[in-house]
Formats: sequence, C-alpha cells, structure tokens
Amino acid sequence: MLGRRRFGGTTASAMATGALIFAGCSVNVPATSSITPTWESPGATGQSAPTLQLVPSGTARPSETPGQLFTFIPGWSVYIHETPAFALQYPPHSHLLGTNEGTTRIDLPILSGTNLAEKYLDIDVGPAAGGCTSPAARGFAPSQLKQQEVVINGIPLEKASGADAGAGNFYEFDAYTVTRGSSCVSLTFVLHSTNRMNYPTPPPQFDEPTEAAVYDEILSTFHWASP
Repeated sequence: MLGRRRFGGTTASAMATGALIFAGCSVNVPATSSITPTWESPGATGQSAPTLQLVPSGTARPSETPGQLFTFIPGWSVYIHETPAFALQYPPHSHLLGTNEGTTRIDLPILSGTNLAEKYLDIDVGPAAGGCTSPAARGFAPSQLKQQEVVINGIPLEKASGADAGAGNFYEFDAYTVTRGSSCVSLTFVLHSTNRMNYPTPPPQFDEPTEAAVYDEILSTFHWASP
C-alpha cells in the first residue's frame, strides 16, 4: 500500500497517479514519473505560461530548491504558483475556486452534520513592502492574535491565529506568512462555523482538532520552486 513519501528537493518522484493544477486545469500524472513544473518563454502577452514536464523517476528536478525536503501525498492534487514559484498539495474532494485579486481559494472537505459551515485555504500573494501579513489578520491588534514562528520543510514562517464573529457566524483562522524576494506569501486556513442555538434542532458541535488536522498535512507539502 502506497503512503506518503518524504522527499529531497532534487530527487522526488510521483509514486502513484495524481493530478497537477495549472491555472485551474487538472493534469493526470502517470505512476513512477517525476513532476517537474517548467516555464515557457514569454509569449505575446509578455507573461510566461507554466507547462508540465514529466521525466523518468530518479532524474534531477532543477525546478525545485536543492536539498529541500517536502512530502508528496499520492492521490492529492498539486497547486503550483508561478511567481514566486512554490507548490503545495491539497486533498481529494476539495474545490479550487480560482484566483481573484491575488487570492486563490481552495474549499476543503468537512464532516457533514455539524455546525461547521465550511473550511477553506486562502493562498495570497502580494507585495512585501510594508510588512508581510495575511489579509485575515489585518485589523487585529497584536494582543488579539496568537503569534509564533514555525519552520516547515526548512522554511521559516510566521504563524498568526485569531478569531472573529458576527451575525451568528464564527471564523477561526491560522495564517502562515513568509517573504520571498519582494513578495509576501500567505497560506490562511479558515474554519467557518455557525451558532448551534440558532437552529430549531441544534446540530453537534464540530470537532476542531479533527477538522484542523489537514492543515499540517497540506503544509508538509509546501515547498519553493525555481523557474
């Protein structure tokens, strides 16, 4: 039975069929192939377009930062951002909703029948000038956030956790931010739940640790790439 594999940045290979996402398109990845995102030369629009290159297992992958460790999870889809170049995976039954004003949203699967309305990941990329902060954390005083530095796959990130509420809705977020060149990259996980007492028959309270467990799994796949 194939499980997740921990890989070094120059030797990783896909040991099971999966999918890659380029601009919202899904591409099947054959078994025993290395996954290497490449970038074409700028076209008429002046922007480069990502393409997919499959090479035999064991071939060096120059698109990834040498020596970087990350996890590849068979059966999960891969999201790749072009500039700055990074990639991460997300689980089956998720929905990539596209990009709007620099934010890409991925709806994540939840256990139905509770007061959890939705769970999602916002991927934000913007200028780092003026500080690198998740949009979800803006407007909060430092005392309202739980902040700490974490290291994921050798990458130091700032983690900020907080919560907001209004009109019977509760939002709890864990945001991870890092500066790459002149860009600020933030990965923000959000749990949106509702007030159980607003229902004629209150649903069960959702289990937060269970729902949030996928955060670490997704983060374990996050790594830089070099076009």
